[in-house]
Amino acid sequence: MADTKRTISFSIGGRMYKVVTSANEEEILHLANVVDDKMKALAGNRPPTLEVAVLTAIALAHEAEAHRKRADEIASGARNVVGRMLDRIDAALVKDPPATGEDDV
Repeated sequence: MADTKRTISFSIGGRMYKVVTSANEEEILHLANVVDDKMKALAGNRPPTLEVAVLTAIALAHEAEAHRKRADEIASGARNVVGRMLDRIDAALVKDPPATGEDDV
């Protein structure tokens, strides 16, 4: 089944944009607000320009990259913890193997 496409309008830097998308409208509007807020923070009192838009893109890409690196570090740490736990479980099983329920012959 094909996703339903619709037109979503939003404003960034005082300029209206329209996109045709199957994405969630609330998510698109939220992302547009994030970009608009970042542009306003970087532009200060100046009107938005292409340079401000590029700086905004770089700033948001930097934030995304920092979050990705942090997520990778957390995932790596979790893999290490699980690996150590499995090693301890394996060692405990070798030391004291579980009963099989059968009489040893």
